[in-house]
Amino acid sequence: MNFISPQLDIQSIKTTHTGSQCLYFKFKQKLTQEASKAGSQAWSQYMNEEAGSSFEFVWDCLEMTGFELQARKEWYNTIQNHKNQIAKVYVVSDKLMIRSAAKVMLQFFGIPSKITRSDNELPSSIHI
Repeated sequence: MNFISPQLDIQSIKTTHTGSQCLYFKFKQKLTQEASKAGSQAWSQYMNEEAGSSFEFVWDCLEMTGFELQARKEWYNTIQNHKNQIAKVYVVSDKLMIRSAAKVMLQFFGIPSKITRSDNELPSSIHI
């Protein structure tokens, strides 16, 4: 999987610790509704094609400046459709607002997460 846009890049990366597939999301600038919709459609389609697979996500939000409320709604809807395929989400952000919003979202869906301020805290088995 390889999705590239001005506000969001998504790519498959290697992980060696769980056997799960891993999708790396790099959020850039403010996430708009349009960018969220396009990105959500891309990763949803990929996960539909891999329906029997489990995934780990890395949400790299270090360059993210914020998000539109409608962008968050798009993200919620897509997570709702795939929450049973998501084994864990690693959130990386140095901004309290973004870490807090991600934590609330992931707790709402009951998805395990690790929320950090730095990508140095990601498992060494995730190769970006």
